[in-house]
Amino acid sequence: MNITITIDAPELVAAINNLAAAMSGNGLATALTVPAKESDTTEGDAAAAAAAAAKAAKTAKAAETAAAAATKAAKAATAKKTEPTVTIEEVRAVANQLVQSGKRPQLKELLTNAGAEKLSELNASEYQNFIDSAKELLGDDADELS
Repeated sequence: MNITITIDAPELVAAINNLAAAMSGNGLATALTVPAKESDTTEGDAAAAAAAAAKAAKTAKAAETAAAAATKAAKAATAKKTEPTVTIEEVRAVANQLVQSGKRPQLKELLTNAGAEKLSELNASEYQNFIDSAKELLGDDADELS
């Protein structure tokens, strides 16, 4: 975002320069054009320049607030990403029990329902569902897994 302000009110140049310096710290590009020669200014020009400066300051503050909120949200999302509560080793142990119980066809069906042909293709987000379904198939034998 580029903000370009042309000011014909020399008395506001210092204030605008301070605003531009503050905005540059927020990553916003700023450009300030000061006339080469003094010209007649009116109160309307000064008021318009002051209004533009105030609007730019509000925009800079809004951008700073939005950036802070985005940073906070990114940190929260990163904090929520944790290791799965169920490991592949636990999934393998349950699958092994299914095979030992003579339920290989049901094991294949569970994998297919989860979108995998073999355990190594099973998505980590499916581990808990897989184990829950396998325990239902195992019935009383599933108690040994807990």
